[in-house]
Amino acid sequence: MHHVTRYDAADLEVPWQFADRSRGYRRVAHVDRAAGAVHTAMGTSVLDAGGSIDWHVHSFEELVYVVEGRAVLVLDGQPVELGPDDCAFIGVGAPHAWSNRGDEPCRWIDLL
Repeated sequence: MHHVTRYDAADLEVPWQFADRSRGYRRVAHVDRAAGAVHTAMGTSVLDAGGSIDWHVHSFEELVYVVEGRAVLVLDGQPVELGPDDCAFIGVGAPHAWSNRGDEPCRWIDLL
């Protein structure tokens, strides 16, 4: 099977899991169960200026690659500012949070 998708900002929406645990966060899925991927998901996330994602954990690994803007990822109690062309790996069960203290949105690609 093959699947081709494009990023369209109009498709961004707040994931239901983060509706009450984030501010200014939106995501669009490119690959997930709907595309036939049972154990993999890929998407584009946007965190608005002044936005945040509260502490949370996943039962899966997460890889992020920042495309534009800057955001702070707090992982293992350490804040790390990520910018364009930076990437991060978040292991299974690792508590983490995001914030965007900048003046522009931060956009990243995630692989779950």
